[in-house]
Amino acid sequence: MTHDTTGPEPTPTRYDPYALLTRKEAADHLRIHLATLTELTVSGALPSVRIGRRVMITRGALEAYIRGEPVDPLAADDRGGLPGGTPSIFRAGADG
Repeated sequence: MTHDTTGPEPTPTRYDPYALLTRKEAADHLRIHLATLTELTVSGALPSVRIGRRVMITRGALEAYIRGEPVDPLAADDRGGLPGGTPSIFRAGADG
């Protein structure tokens, strides 16, 4: 019995700089130990956001850290944010 492997093409994922990564996901992406990531977040070198007891890192903050740029976890960037640091998904009337 053969399986039909044809079908619709997967939809490309839109880049979202505000997507949240867990500490483990961020450490895995950087290929560093979780303790090293904790040092980066505690020192402020890599900004994080706290949601309840969880510490999360935005994708945009992680990528800016990799590029060696100053990082603001909620600042707008050229890939989806709006001026003023408010993500378009949180702006009233924004359709982004």
